[in-house]
Amino acid sequence: SNMAAVYCSRFLVGLGNGILLSSVYSVEISSADKRGAVVMVELTFRCLGIISVSLLGTLLEWKAIALLVSPVPVFIIIYGAFLPESPLFEKKTGSGRRNSEDTEWEPLVKYGSG
Repeated sequence: SNMAAVYCSRFLVGLGNGILLSSVYSVEISSADKRGAVVMVELTFRCLGIISVSLLGTLLEWKAIALLVSPVPVFIIIYGAFLPESPLFEKKTGSGRRNSEDTEWEPLVKYGSG
């Protein structure tokens, strides 16, 4: 097998995991009292996805699995283009809907009434 392709694929997988495993955005947009739950739900779905693909590996060849899950990153890239900036980023840059002089900011996502 081609070792350059193996190294390149490992690099891309590591880069992708570094981007995906960062929950910074989720933490920044959620309220303080719900932050842990938001991160845990995100991690749970990520783990369920990994388990699902691993189980599919027992039934299908790797090429079929690659074709089956290939729309997912495309969807994520398109979806990510429409996400708003985080409140912390807007505060630091003075851009967006928040004023740079604000010392407090409201989270973008609020869950429940209390």
